[in-house]
Amino acid sequence: MSATTQWFRMRMSSLVLVPLTAWLLLAGICMSGADYARAAEFMGQWYNMMLALLFALAVAWHIQSGVSEVIEDYVPSHGLAMFLVGLTRGACLAGIVIVGWALYRISMGGAA
Repeated sequence: MSATTQWFRMRMSSLVLVPLTAWLLLAGICMSGADYARAAEFMGQWYNMMLALLFALAVAWHIQSGVSEVIEDYVPSHGLAMFLVGLTRGACLAGIVIVGWALYRISMGGAA
């Protein structure tokens, strides 16, 4: 992937994260002091669930892109760099799976 493409993708993920972060902060403020049942009801609404999943995907993409760029630039060993990039991608994927599973459990009325 060219450096221009990587640069563009990082900027696009940053732009996507601005309104999603504002939504998350506002949701957190609105939910402060709420019990689990109220928070689960809020997050169980389809649009809040989709925004939360989109936030997780955007954060994972942004982290993976940024950390991979740093690793490729500053780790001198190609083998170690590729291992660390793969580890970063795996950790980001695991984070998305965890968020997706949590949202699924909330949507199905799963226990705390």
